[in-house]
Amino acid sequence: MEIKRINKIILLLVVLFFYGCKEQNENQNPAPVIQDTQTKKSHFELQKKVSNNGNVFQYADMIFEIKSKEELYDILINNDEFFTEIILDSPDLNIWYYKYNEDRIILLEGNDYYGSSFYAYHLINNNLFYLGDFTIQQLNIENEKPYKKEFEINIEKDKVIIQALLNGKPSIKNAYKDHVNQIRKKDLSINPQIVGNLAVKWLGKYHTTLTNDKKSTDSRDTDTVELIIKKDSVVFHVDRYWGEYNYLLRASEVENGIKLTFDKVLDGDVTDVLQKTNDFGRLFFDGKNYYWQCPYLDMYYNNNNKKYVLNKMK
Repeated sequence: MEIKRINKIILLLVVLFFYGCKEQNENQNPAPVIQDTQTKKSHFELQKKVSNNGNVFQYADMIFEIKSKEELYDILINNDEFFTEIILDSPDLNIWYYKYNEDRIILLEGNDYYGSSFYAYHLINNNLFYLGDFTIQQLNIENEKPYKKEFEINIEKDKVIIQALLNGKPSIKNAYKDHVNQIRKKDLSINPQIVGNLAVKWLGKYHTTLTNDKKSTDSRDTDTVELIIKKDSVVFHVDRYWGEYNYLLRASEVENGIKLTFDKVLDGDVTDVLQKTNDFGRLFFDGKNYYWQCPYLDMYYNNNNKKYVLNKMK
C-alpha cells in the first residue's frame, strides 16, 4: 500500500511539472498578430478645375500656367515663375493637382496618341521640388478605349509615393526621394518700389491683348499685356511673337486706384517709348470692371488716352 501511495505522488508531481512547462511555453509564444495588408488610400485629394484656357489651369486656390520658352517649358504658379525647363513634345498638356494640408503634388502631363509622359513636383511653402517622371503607354489604343487614369499619392518619411491606377487597377508605382531637387524661382522682387502696403484687393494678375495693326488678322501681330501685382512688387509683362519683356514698376495707392511709374528693366527689350515716358498711369476699379489708363501703352500702341479694360485673375 505504501508503494502505491508513493507511485501516485510521483505521478501527480510529473503531471504538475508538465502542466507548468506547457503554461510557461504558451506565455513565451503568444499568438501571432494578423496585420492589415489592405492597400493604403491616397491622403492627397485631386482638385477640380474651375477653368482651363489653353495652357492656363485655374483652381479654387491655384492658377497654373505652362509657359513655352523656345523649346523648353516653365511653370507659373500663382504668378510665380519656376524654371522647370522641361521638354514637351506632346500636343496636349494637362495638370493634375492634388492637395493634402499644406502639401501640393503637381503632375504635369504631356499627352500624345500612344501614351502620356508625367513630370511630378511637390509644392510646399511656395518652394517647388522636382520628384521625377514616368510614362504611361497605351500602344493598342486603336483597339481599346483610352485608359481611365487615377493616382493614389502618399508621403512616407522622406519619400513621395505615387501609385497609378488604370481602369481602377494598380499599375506603375514610383517612390521619389523628396526635398532634393529644388526648382529655381524667378526673382521679381529686386529692390521693390512700393509706397506703403497695397490693399489685398489689388493683388493678382491683370491681362489684356493689344495690337499695333488693328486691320491684321494674324495672331502674331497681337501682344499679351499683363500687370502682375504682388504684395512686394509690381511687374509689367508683355508677351510678343518675337519675344517678351518684363519691367519692374513703382506703385503707390491713390484714391480708388494705384499710381504706376517705370523703375527698371528686369529682362527683355528696352523700348523706344521708355525714352519718351516712364508714366504707366493708373489702375482703378469702378465697382464692376478694372481699367488702366496708361500713357506708355497709348504711345506704344498708337492709342489716344484710352481706358484699357483688364481681366483679373486672382
